[in-house]
Amino acid sequence: HIFGMPFYYLDYALAETCALQLHRIARKDPAGALEKYMLLCRLGGTRSFLGLLREAGLESPFEKGALPPLIEMVREDLGL
Repeated sequence: HIFGMPFYYLDYALAETCALQLHRIARKDPAGALEKYMLLCRLGGTRSFLGLLREAGLESPFEKGALPPLIEMVREDLGL
């Protein structure tokens, strides 16, 4: 899959990272997470990927240090 349609695969990986960020926010602030999600839905197609993240206050998956907190959260959720 990654060799046949690499950008399709990468798109899903980036979206998953953003979904995990929203999940992390929702654990402490469900209404705030929903607000960010709805903002992303409204702005979809009007900004670049990084522009959408900036508008919604999410971290870029490309930034150093963005993934370890999400990995830790998933490990906790899975009981690992």
